[in-house]
Amino acid sequence: MKGNIKLLALLSLFAACKPIELKQLDRMRRNIVVQQDELTIRAQVQPEDQVGQPKLAYTYYWFEKGRIGNTQGAHSGKLLHGTYAVYDRSSKQPLESGTFDKGLKTGRWLSWNTSGVLKECHNYRHGLLNGPLIRYDSLGKPADAVKYRNGTILVAKIRKDSTGWVYKIKRLFKKKK
Repeated sequence: MKGNIKLLALLSLFAACKPIELKQLDRMRRNIVVQQDELTIRAQVQPEDQVGQPKLAYTYYWFEKGRIGNTQGAHSGKLLHGTYAVYDRSSKQPLESGTFDKGLKTGRWLSWNTSGVLKECHNYRHGLLNGPLIRYDSLGKPADAVKYRNGTILVAKIRKDSTGWVYKIKRLFKKKK
């Protein structure tokens, strides 16, 4: 009788662990690493059973046969879905990072130069630029900004002194008008 109880307890313990193991295996299958000339790309792909119909207005990013591609209005492989990062192979320095949602760029995307200085910061919503796109100079200070809404430019500004006191005073006077 005690042997049966121990056996049932052991079997229930294994049954409880199985879903966790399956989730970990699924995550491992979704993570990809692509080695190109001097780049390492780490990304995640969408499970094939959750792919929807592509729309013509959007550019989709996908993974197939060891490479990452992009196509407007279509895809030819597993859609990127989740985190995405590009690194310099020799220095391990990040060059680009962001997130994909069913093959479309979404959220905040950052890109750096090979010395690690921020080059650009931009936001996407459903694959289209949405919000400010800020470009930085070689020292990492904001150089100019463009504001987008659903892929269309709303405002373009060149900032000469965006971090200094002159810029802050100008902004203060603009708000009072």
